[in-house]
Amino acid sequence: MIWLGVPQRSEVMNSAGMLDNDNDNMLDNGMIHQVKSTITTGVKQCRLAIRKHCNMQKIKKKYDACLEKDRTGTLGFTTGAVVALIL
Repeated sequence: MIWLGVPQRSEVMNSAGMLDNDNDNMLDNGMIHQVKSTITTGVKQCRLAIRKHCNMQKIKKKYDACLEKDRTGTLGFTTGAVVALIL
């Protein structure tokens, strides 16, 4: 049996259409409700853990420092994005 973590299970269920609100026939099964709530709880806990452990201020400072360090790359990237938007 392949072990799947909560994010992988949610991706599989989403691809199968089990998490769609329009798909009522799959939601009739009580086990599907239990799995859906388990995945929802796991994803919520994962998001909270990421928010707790990732400091957005540090990430922004690191990002800004990298952009400042590589000005030509940043300028090229920005120019390419603007040209792609125009075309």
